[in-house]
Amino acid sequence: MNKNFKPQMIPYHIANLIVEDILDATDQEIMQEAISEYGKNVDKEVEKMKKLIEKSINRYKKDQLIEARRKYEEESNKSKNKVVSLTFERKKQILDEAYKMDNGLTLAARKGNATSEKDVDSMIDDLIELGVLDKDGNLL
Repeated sequence: MNKNFKPQMIPYHIANLIVEDILDATDQEIMQEAISEYGKNVDKEVEKMKKLIEKSINRYKKDQLIEARRKYEEESNKSKNKVVSLTFERKKQILDEAYKMDNGLTLAARKGNATSEKDVDSMIDDLIELGVLDKDGNLL
């Protein structure tokens, strides 16, 4: 068996064969076949086919979007710092340790006792970006 064979590609290959067959036929041949199969009410069948094709295209696009979202979330989770999941008290301890180790940090940032958890998370993100902390909250 071909090691590049992917079962999920079977519908794609079948669709390609059908499309090739249709593209090779003339307009008259297609109309004659449609009339012989569906009678004089070909327009109704054409509308059904258009809707079926549109539905298939939309399903394919939705599947692509779901996969893109999954990949985005996966990548996003890789890059997120793990400090966010710690308790608020532990986050404040990490900030205190970072400020004690680095005298270049501003005095305003050091007085974070009354800061919200959102502010603490933001400061930790900043310290990670500056290379003071790693994504686990360890001093570098």
